[in-house]
Amino acid sequence: MIVMKCFFRNHSFSIEGTSIGGFEGTDYRIRYRRGILPVLIMAPHGGLIEPGTSELADATAGEDFWFYAFEGIRAAENYSRLHIPSTLFNEPRWLTVSRKVYTTIAIHGIRGSEFDPIVVGGRDLELSQKIVLLLKDSGFNAIRCHCGPIGGMSKRNVVNRNLTGSGVQLEIPRGLRDSFLRPNDIMLKLAGLVRTAIFGRFRSKTIKETEVPS
Repeated sequence: MIVMKCFFRNHSFSIEGTSIGGFEGTDYRIRYRRGILPVLIMAPHGGLIEPGTSELADATAGEDFWFYAFEGIRAAENYSRLHIPSTLFNEPRWLTVSRKVYTTIAIHGIRGSEFDPIVVGGRDLELSQKIVLLLKDSGFNAIRCHCGPIGGMSKRNVVNRNLTGSGVQLEIPRGLRDSFLRPNDIMLKLAGLVRTAIFGRFRSKTIKETEVPS
């Protein structure tokens, strides 16, 4: 079995044996900011790679949670040239942030219309279940998936590489993501529901602001 590796160096990256790669500032950009609580909301395939994921991640993070987005800015071929598999993602700034947080919410994109389900996965089964229940109770079509390529169960997946080894992955259908390219009530409602689930989890686990690693 051939194991590919992703290399970041000198503000560029490449994946050996593939055409995936690019230069920061020309092909991609990175946005991130510190939060108050040790939770990371990220869009590893943001910008024009999986449109709408950066916008939702940013709205969900707000000022309370850490935010990170790896964003495609090419004129074309963003997905084919910049889509780093989640199990290979190792961008240095993300690595620094991931070592400071207890849980991660990764926003991804899948094909489908606005009527197709939001697929929720990841190794944090308790939080993923809370999110699915909140989404369904508020009128969103949402399902859990903890197997296969969009299950987010690999320990090497970006969503699970943090202090607890677990997180939640949200796969958002393209039809729904397209509406996120401009702030709107649907995006803000979805972001608010995810935030509510996270805050509820933190209260139950009594993780306090003072526990944020420096």
